[in-house]
Amino acid sequence: MSTDQIESIFQGAAASEQTAIVCSATLRPKLTALLAAIAAKVYGDAAQPNTSNARGLVNFDPTQHAQDVPFSKNPPTLSSPELFNMADNTPTAAPPPTSASAPATSNGSRPSTPGKVRKAGHARSKSADPPTTAGTRVDMRNYTAYVAARRAQGSRPEQQDETFVVPVAPGILVAGVLDGHGSDGGKASRFSRQVIERDLPTHLRAVATLDEAAVRAALTRTFQDANARLFDEPGIDCYLSGTTAVVAVLTQELCVVANVGDSRAMLAQVDAEGSADESGTVPLNTVPLTTDHNCENPTELARVQAAGARVDRVQTDCPTDQTSAQGPLRIYKGTLPYPGLVVTRSLGDAVARRLGVHADPEITVRRIDPAADRAIVLASDGVWDGLPEPGRVARLVGNAARGGPASAKVADRACASVVSEALRGLDVLEIDDNVSAVCVLIAPLATGTAGAAS
Repeated sequence: MSTDQIESIFQGAAASEQTAIVCSATLRPKLTALLAAIAAKVYGDAAQPNTSNARGLVNFDPTQHAQDVPFSKNPPTLSSPELFNMADNTPTAAPPPTSASAPATSNGSRPSTPGKVRKAGHARSKSADPPTTAGTRVDMRNYTAYVAARRAQGSRPEQQDETFVVPVAPGILVAGVLDGHGSDGGKASRFSRQVIERDLPTHLRAVATLDEAAVRAALTRTFQDANARLFDEPGIDCYLSGTTAVVAVLTQELCVVANVGDSRAMLAQVDAEGSADESGTVPLNTVPLTTDHNCENPTELARVQAAGARVDRVQTDCPTDQTSAQGPLRIYKGTLPYPGLVVTRSLGDAVARRLGVHADPEITVRRIDPAADRAIVLASDGVWDGLPEPGRVARLVGNAARGGPASAKVADRACASVVSEALRGLDVLEIDDNVSAVCVLIAPLATGTAGAAS
């Protein structure tokens, strides 16, 4: 049965006496399970349906789904006879929603995501892919940047991460990481990457004075345009698919980072109070350049709840016939089992636009200090999930340099180390995910060294 057929049933039921039939105890759980299965067919790691509790949604409103279906350009079809031969057609009482308050985390680690947990028999993560951007030297006038980008598919069936590096002009560098989710997540991230890496340099070159305000305006315009074009792209169904994006613009003096979703950027900086080791290197401090946009963030949580979103965790059945909430907080529409979105900002995800999810980037600006700053790293959530220990990424970058001069080769080695160690960490945690990273080493002009630490 296709979603068009479901829509016609719901619309007819909502407008006639058939409502009693659609909402009967016999048919309700079947239709709800079918919707949950359709959602499961198109969800990826950032959008996981509450399928385990599908039959518990006794307050199901068919008109809610009927209003949403037309937004899908290519509604998924699903032929599953077993959904109409359920052994137990008795509806069960819906469990009370779990608390949507944002819990504090002691070490900044990310909550586990059930959709990424490796199933029994799945292969271990693959090694890192060849570099998407080999180590490259970029003249930034006040300093020298050495940049590289790498990604790895891991054990996921599809690579949905994208990276890009664009030296725009002397003193201007653009780099980014995107992480798709949903059945068309790979298409969404690739399309968005193409738009951003083409349009953002154009906007930056068109500015007479490239100050903070001009860079902010260019980033905001680019993100909004990428989102609008993604909605209009006929070959991509972004109803339940989308992508995160973290993009950095480096100028002679500034590092301006724009972010939607839970990909992150960080700065590795020399610890002025740290003592050098035997090789002459000093420790590196980690300075976050982004915040995650999810329901663990109180500000983001308040916004989506104000828009009418139901925020809950995935409900799983327990041996005692009770339910247990697992994984990160997710966004749902009313009592429906979708979209189940983890991020509160993204490009795409049309179904979640009515629930407070938007594509306006959060922008962070930091003045570059070539004497203290050593590296900027942008990475998808697979890297941070695989390397949750605070400061681990900075140490890997520092170890790649080992106190020697920065170079394109060192930048590539640092990026490869981050990706490979993230894969190893995901294997230990039995999590399947794509990983991707962009590493920018900052070398002062006076010495040309990175001064990185172990």
